[in-house]
Amino acid sequence: MNRSRTPFVTLLLGLLLAAAPAFAQDNGRDPGAQPGAPTPDNGPGATEDSGSRSDVSTRDQVVNDDQIVVGSSCVGLDCVNGESFGFDTVRLKENNTRIRFFDTSSSASFPSTDWQLTANESSNGGLNMFAIEDLTSARRPFLIEASAPNNSFWLDDSGRIGFGTAAPVVELHSVNGDSPTLRLEQNGASGWTPQTWDMVGNETNFFIRDVTNSSQLPFRIRPGADTNALYIDGDNDIGMGTNSPAGPLHVKRGSSDVMIVDANGNMTIGGILIEASNRELKTDFRPVNGESVLRKLDELPVLSWRFKTEAPGTRHYGPVAQDFYRIFGLGSSDEHVSPLDVNGVALAGVQALRDQNVSQSRRIAELEAENEQLEARLARLEALVSGLTAQPEAGNE
Repeated sequence: MNRSRTPFVTLLLGLLLAAAPAFAQDNGRDPGAQPGAPTPDNGPGATEDSGSRSDVSTRDQVVNDDQIVVGSSCVGLDCVNGESFGFDTVRLKENNTRIRFFDTSSSASFPSTDWQLTANESSNGGLNMFAIEDLTSARRPFLIEASAPNNSFWLDDSGRIGFGTAAPVVELHSVNGDSPTLRLEQNGASGWTPQTWDMVGNETNFFIRDVTNSSQLPFRIRPGADTNALYIDGDNDIGMGTNSPAGPLHVKRGSSDVMIVDANGNMTIGGILIEASNRELKTDFRPVNGESVLRKLDELPVLSWRFKTEAPGTRHYGPVAQDFYRIFGLGSSDEHVSPLDVNGVALAGVQALRDQNVSQSRRIAELEAENEQLEARLARLEALVSGLTAQPEAGNE
């Protein structure tokens, strides 16, 4: 018989050989194998290591073409004949299920990181989880623990992310039954001092919590706070109750300006300036010598002037801080004068002047009394003189 084959016969044999693994029988023989015929596993010179088996169903299969499975596929040591797939299209079934992405790129200009989808840790007592692992860097950037709540992470079709919700309405939407919280934790891994902050919102307030320092609450906003309750302008001016602060600090209630501090440090208030003066806040009391205060006041230059930042027509009366501090030694600086100290000096001076006035009034009263006595004596003398001058001379009678 002629041993040559027609192209058609060659093609047919090739297709049958490629499809042979799909027709492997449970008896472990290749299709068409004859009794006693050598096989790759039991033929002359063949060896078997600990991982090889004689069953053809366990051999590696190389498909040099596209492979299409019409139905479902099970991969893993625990897959069984007659596997019930339900709606599963691809199933991994064994005690360590992994899908590894092994990148064989060898050029330095191409990415080559190996990745893995991992279901559950393989160690005893390990986590029940699903993870994406960066095998090249030995890192696990994404992990979901078993029994995580519904909608723990939701990315909708607009790119909005929901935490605890399947209906995020903003770019990042967190839902929780009690005080949704965002924690910002600097853990010291980069050498900086550890510090943890929380941003929390609930029915009582929105607040920032300093977890590291006894969970203090340095910033809080109560529900119902007005629009522009706190407003920071583009030039760093701060408005309270206004979105157009007229200075570095502008406090407004309704249409009334409560306080404005301008860029030069001038403060305008819409009410009364009240300074703390409670006795319980003070100590080291000492008497004041009013006469000394008056003498010092006499030394204090009181000038007319204006601040350099003010318009030329603006005028003020008063001392400069350097003179006031040099003469009275009050306050903690020779660059500022406290209204409290000015008022104290004025009151001490007024009291000293009152004491002088009382003393002078007493002296005036004494002098007036003496003057009245002298006037009375003078009147008697005048009367006596007048009587004497009115008598006729004896020699003329």
